[in-house]
Amino acid sequence: MKHQIITRFIIWVLLTALCWNTALAADASKQPSSIDQAMYFKSHVRDAATCKQAMKDKKGAIVFDGISNPAITCPDAFGWKQFMEAVQAEFWKNWATDQQIWVKKPKPYCRNQNDTDCCELNEKTGKTNYRGRSSGGNAHCPLFPESMGGIKLTQFKDKHALSPHLARQSEVLDDDKSRIARDTEAEIVYHNKPFFDYSVTHNLYHSNGLIEVFNQQKYQAASQSPYRPLGQGVSYPETAVMFKVDFISEDVMKELGYISDHDNDPDTPMNDANHPYITMNIENPETQAIKTHYLVAVTGASKALPNWHWYAFEHVNNIGRCDYIGCNDSYGFQHQVTVNNADDSETTIMSHYIPPKQITTELGDTLFVRNEKYASADMTPQLSQLFKAMNIGQGPVSHVNEDNPMPDVASAAWQSYRLKGTQTNFYNNDGSPVILGASVTEGGFVNTASCMSCHVQAGANANGPNFNTVGGTMSLSLDGIGTVTNGAPESSVFFQPGTVQLSTARSDFVWGVLNANPLSED
Repeated sequence: MKHQIITRFIIWVLLTALCWNTALAADASKQPSSIDQAMYFKSHVRDAATCKQAMKDKKGAIVFDGISNPAITCPDAFGWKQFMEAVQAEFWKNWATDQQIWVKKPKPYCRNQNDTDCCELNEKTGKTNYRGRSSGGNAHCPLFPESMGGIKLTQFKDKHALSPHLARQSEVLDDDKSRIARDTEAEIVYHNKPFFDYSVTHNLYHSNGLIEVFNQQKYQAASQSPYRPLGQGVSYPETAVMFKVDFISEDVMKELGYISDHDNDPDTPMNDANHPYITMNIENPETQAIKTHYLVAVTGASKALPNWHWYAFEHVNNIGRCDYIGCNDSYGFQHQVTVNNADDSETTIMSHYIPPKQITTELGDTLFVRNEKYASADMTPQLSQLFKAMNIGQGPVSHVNEDNPMPDVASAAWQSYRLKGTQTNFYNNDGSPVILGASVTEGGFVNTASCMSCHVQAGANANGPNFNTVGGTMSLSLDGIGTVTNGAPESSVFFQPGTVQLSTARSDFVWGVLNANPLSED
């Protein structure tokens, strides 16, 4: 009898422990993982609750009713506004690229009617004209394409070609496919007319002008402190826009698995069957070879704020679109998720945030899952109405060819793009640094990327463009790729520590100055 009692007691203890552990395991399965907890600091709701109803179309213009500064109050909605307006303006043919502003053999801006051997600007149309006798003529001057009816065919050289061997090698190495894509992209930076005009009239399109900016600000800091007669220094107008677009060639897109022969029609470019990419033909200026390229990502900035308003867009089916940091859009798209309640029940909500994919190993470690595609989420009624009101993406999917090498505003493919996130500060209001990067644009270092923290370092020194770290650090990712800085900049980037001796004169977040050349003597 005694043995039976002991045996029953042991069984009771074991069953109780089993039930207790099972309950704990069940509770643990409901708890956020270590990745989920880290992503809590990436999932901030950027837009105020009033923003969804505030942004409207009025006679073809996007306005915010009752919002005095939408760039700061409604940064996600404002990001969509900037995207729509750039597409409506046909940025690909009308706006100036880096290469069209920072020309190879520049002449200075004509300060008055008597200046010669210089570039004059019609500020109404954006048309420039060389005034002088150089045989180079207008090639010495920046070019705003819209002033001449827009360009007919884009010329640009991709960074590198991608062989099938290298693509297969990335599979074997479990490499980040978006990093491979970044290494082969054609990254073209477009600028609207207010940006163009300011760059020309302030002589920021050549290195001599940048040296003058540096020397003036260096003297002000050293000899006129604490006063600032130069004001803010280089400061673009609030209507200025930078629009960096990443295009990838058809052969690379196919090799990496971004697209396929979706319609079995050799006469149409390969594409994504459900969410087609915008395509554009690009000519290599050295070989004159023309290839179809696919628009995979956009990183834009508007000077609506002193430190610019930053936003990133990606194609919905980019591989690894939300890897590492997730995708955050409190205006345009939402998806259904289940969350825990304090009483152990669950609630279904519509969420603005898509977390990165993850897996828990047998040892209990939670790891990122890379190189997969993410679900679309649902377009909000407000964004759908905006596409219709702006008449963007309301037609059939357009396919480029020899006769029509440029995108079409009406192509339904514009609705394939998703806001990755926005940035208006170096830090969130909880003290965490704002991280923002697109999978291709910042491929290999997305998890440390910050648009503002990188671009704030842009500037000039005594030799012209300041080729400093361009946002880089000496720290490496686990793949050996250099990470980039985030958070507020160090003052040592601009001044010798403990002094007012200037080392970098800021160019107002504009890295395009790296393309500046000295004035031509031709």
